[in-house]
Amino acid sequence: PARPPRTPAPSLPTRRSCAHASHRSSPGLRPMLEPLPQLAAAPWTPLASLAGGALIGGASSLLFVLCGRITGLSGIYSGALIADGADFKWKLVYVGSHLTTFSLLSVLQPALF
Repeated sequence: PARPPRTPAPSLPTRRSCAHASHRSSPGLRPMLEPLPQLAAAPWTPLASLAGGALIGGASSLLFVLCGRITGLSGIYSGALIADGADFKWKLVYVGSHLTTFSLLSVLQPALF
């Protein structure tokens, strides 16, 4: 038996080149290609940075020496939200000290925020 003539497959749409006008007006890659805004650099304060690092290191060392625990903020914060176990009290104090320090600094040094 004779086969019927084949019909051509429908043609697929062609890709547009990058130079096509509609591509340039689309927001796709445009934000990534624009230059970043200039940010003002903060002044370098090595003594304040060293003091802050020493405070963090000292607090972590005290926690390890006094409680035998390593400072991990996610564990401390989750432990302060769940009131169970003997560790709840010191975790609550730790979180409270963070909140107190933040509150005092926002009142005494509002330019930092």
